[in-house]
Amino acid sequence: MKSRILNIKLPVLGRDSSMRYYWPKSASKNCLFPVRKCAQIGFEFLTISDHFHPWISAQGESPFVWNVLGALSQVTEEIEIGTAVTCPTFRYHPALVAQAAATSARMLEGRFRLGLGSGEALNEKITAKAWPEASIRLAMLEEAVHIIRELWKGKSTSHYGTYYQLENATIFTLPEKLPEIIVAASGQKAARLAGEIGDGFWGLAPDSELLGTFQKSGGRKQT
Repeated sequence: MKSRILNIKLPVLGRDSSMRYYWPKSASKNCLFPVRKCAQIGFEFLTISDHFHPWISAQGESPFVWNVLGALSQVTEEIEIGTAVTCPTFRYHPALVAQAAATSARMLEGRFRLGLGSGEALNEKITAKAWPEASIRLAMLEEAVHIIRELWKGKSTSHYGTYYQLENATIFTLPEKLPEIIVAASGQKAARLAGEIGDGFWGLAPDSELLGTFQKSGGRKQT
C-alpha cells in the first residue's frame, strides 16, 4: 500500500491534515474517531502538535498532548505517532519530557517518535520571564537533548549545566526500544544542530538547502 502520512500539525497540504486546525469544541470526546479511521484506511504516520495555545482562538481547543498520546495508544495498533513538535526548554523541564516520552513509547510499543524544537513565543513565553534570541534557544535545546538521552539510559543522572540542573534523577519506566528524536529546523543553524544531536530532521516544507546542511552535519533521516 502506498505510504500515507497524517500530520496533525499543519493545515491541509497534500496528504497532510491537522487536528489542531479541525478540532471543534463539540469534538473533544470524539477526537479519536478520525485517527482510528485514518489508521484503518492505510495512513502510516500521525503527528500531534504540543501547544498550550492554538494558533488562533477560533481554532477551538489545544489539548495536552501527553494525555492524547496515552489515549491513542489504546485505540491504534500499527500507525506510528509522534509529537510535532515538543519544546523541552521552557514550559517543560527536559527531565519531564524524557519521562513523558519514555512512557508514551512504552505504551505505543515502538510506534512513538519524539519531535523536538526550540519553540515559539506563542506557547513557551507563558512561563518565561523573557524570550531569548535564537542562538540561546538552540543552546538550550542542545542541552535538553543531552539530558533526555542520559535519562533514557535508566541510570541515576545528575546534571549541572548552563540552563538546567538535575540531581539523582532516574527514569524507571522505559520502552524496549527508545524513540527516535526528530529535531525541527527552519534555518541553517537549527538544521546543523539537528544533524548533530537528532536522529532525524523535521522541516515545515521541502527545502534542499536545509536538508543538505542537516546531512552534512551527520544527519541521515528526514521527515
